[in-house]
Amino acid sequence: MAPKNLEMFEKYGVLSKREMQSRYEIYMERYCKDINTEAQAALQIAKTMILPAGYRYQGELVDIATKLKSLGNAPHMGTLDKLTKLVGEFEGRIEALEKTLGHHGGGDLRAEVQHFYGDVIPAMAALRETADQIEVILPDDLWPLPTYREMLFIK
Repeated sequence: MAPKNLEMFEKYGVLSKREMQSRYEIYMERYCKDINTEAQAALQIAKTMILPAGYRYQGELVDIATKLKSLGNAPHMGTLDKLTKLVGEFEGRIEALEKTLGHHGGGDLRAEVQHFYGDVIPAMAALRETADQIEVILPDDLWPLPTYREMLFIK
């Protein structure tokens, strides 16, 4: 809070310095709680919906490749290789977000806000980026969430 802003609010009788500080702290606490809730939800969706769907499709692709090899055909492994790389990356990003959520500002509210802004939100964005790449590869019947297309053009 800039001192000039505090002075202006006090000068015009809008809020006292103590009221401004109180509101500021409440907003900062709310910000941390909201981001934490979003991050926990992202982890839950990632671990219980997206990752299992990725594993299932990997299993299907491996099964198809194995059957093709047993018939003497050389399977194309491009999709399986790409999905395997993305699933591995996704697992790493889940772990990174979990680790980031395990660290906090050590009781300092300002440090906590900076932690959520500087560490947690980028970890969530990275997780989302990989999830979006997995979504493009997975067949519609395996993708557990509504797609953008489904949300925009209701089936």
